[in-house]
Amino acid sequence: MSLDLSALNEYPSVRVFSANTNNTEVILPVSSKRLTVSCERHKFYVAFEGVDSAPPSAHKITMPAGSFISFEIGKGANRSLSAYIATHGTTADITLIFEE
Repeated sequence: MSLDLSALNEYPSVRVFSANTNNTEVILPVSSKRLTVSCERHKFYVAFEGVDSAPPSAHKITMPAGSFISFEIGKGANRSLSAYIATHGTTADITLIFEE
């Protein structure tokens, strides 16, 4: 099930959600310029193409447990509208940090 954060407009903002081995589509806030993703206890995947509730894309980034990764989000026609996040092997809490 997708997570629509498009209306979020206070920064920095932290959101935590429970992800599983299939993609969760995170609809990115319109005014956010940076996204940081982390997972304390489990390996996780991040992609900018995919399908909600489907297995992770082949075009994903694999991150080890206890790590984080930051992305500058594009502008205008080059902007990604969504990120697709999944975990490896189990359900886990994912932390998202949005910055302006």
